[in-house]
Amino acid sequence: EEEEEEEEEEKTFLLLGGDARPVRVFAIYQLWKRGLLTDTSWSLADPVECGGEAFFGPRTLPPELPTDEFCKLFPKNLDIEVGEVESKDSTFPASYLYSSTKMSIVFESSVDGRYNKSLFLTEKILKPIYGGHPFILLNAARYALNVIRRFGFETFGDFIDESWTTSPAFTDEGLPQDLRGNPTTDKLIALMESVQRLTKEQWIGMRRIAEKNRRHLVCGGFRQVLEAQAADVLQEIARRTFTPPKQY
Repeated sequence: EEEEEEEEEEKTFLLLGGDARPVRVFAIYQLWKRGLLTDTSWSLADPVECGGEAFFGPRTLPPELPTDEFCKLFPKNLDIEVGEVESKDSTFPASYLYSSTKMSIVFESSVDGRYNKSLFLTEKILKPIYGGHPFILLNAARYALNVIRRFGFETFGDFIDESWTTSPAFTDEGLPQDLRGNPTTDKLIALMESVQRLTKEQWIGMRRIAEKNRRHLVCGGFRQVLEAQAADVLQEIARRTFTPPKQY
């Protein structure tokens, strides 16, 4: 008699953490503390407190945290080893990660310390779009969602609160050295809890947007927008370079 394999229960969130940067350790700690990790498929390398590589200098975990218990969670791998930098930065994650979850939490990168001034997006945001996932964007510059929309993608403000993402939040620079909370922590937790309460009809609406975004990415729409914007930039460079100065 063959034993039936037990199917893993679908989880709400997918969080691909990668390197254990302070903001990511902080978020994982908060989700673990609030019980939200049980509804999250996630990955992250060893934090420095647990013997991993240090990012942005030394820091210590909150004194109330049972370090041994927390460190047992790491390293947390999903489809690849989290230490394989080339693999995670040059390929899209396995499709089953998206089919077994409902929404991605994305940690964007920031180009420098002036997070509220530098608009900078990487391949990280394209991963959930390619996977057909709605997403929550963290650690990005102010108004990063506006940039995403300018590229022709839609976001999910009709279903979740995106207003708090217009201000700097969850940045490595903004974190206290002991990884205690900042004012955005409760907002993230509240947002995730509100996502868990979405109705079936609301999920259908978000998935329609996510599928539309995926088609825009893979069917050439995104490329056309990029080419048009690049052409505008080159024309402006040419205009400034070759336009003779006014004579007075």
